[in-house]
Amino acid sequence: MGQYYTPVFERNGQLSALKGNLLHDWPGSKLMEHSYFKNELICAVANLIYKKPTKLVWLGDYGSDDIKNRFPDSPLDKIECNLDRTKSENVMKLYAEQDYPEMITFNFANKWFVNHDAKVAINFNDYLTLCQQHMPKEDYGWEVSPISLLTAAGCGNGGGDYGSRCVNFDLVGEWTYCTVSIEDELPEGYAIDNTTYFSENDPNPVTEEQ
Repeated sequence: MGQYYTPVFERNGQLSALKGNLLHDWPGSKLMEHSYFKNELICAVANLIYKKPTKLVWLGDYGSDDIKNRFPDSPLDKIECNLDRTKSENVMKLYAEQDYPEMITFNFANKWFVNHDAKVAINFNDYLTLCQQHMPKEDYGWEVSPISLLTAAGCGNGGGDYGSRCVNFDLVGEWTYCTVSIEDELPEGYAIDNTTYFSENDPNPVTEEQ
């Protein structure tokens, strides 16, 4: 069966979720239906974590057991029964801030996706370049976002997920429930991850010899 995802946030021990807004019914889509850079759900989350370090879980319908097993002492341990009552992030405020466009956007250029727990960061410019080296040219513009895949919980349990045969499947969920943010600069002392990329159709897979 298909698996649908809800971005779940934790700040100061309080959970919230991006569950929709008056203009669009979010999330209501499978992981690989929305996990590309220009997608409005990805851009909305990017706005919400821009310069705001936040614990983030891209929670799939079948990800609750994974969450409970990995983080038993967190507020997420009862997420399955509490999600419907969890407050929503103020997405309408984003529309107001952007003068109510048809689609929420975010400018990823020259910015960094930062994991503050692991003290590592991904430069979006370099990530996009790496993705394009490992995807057909006709697919340019549909680069897979690391935000949803690195923080996903439950991937591999339902239809529409990032496939287990796809490149770097083992990295999906590596940043789940980590404190992440998007920053303009690389934080001092943080390492750069310039090897991670995701592609469902990689004509140039990296081999161990390379």
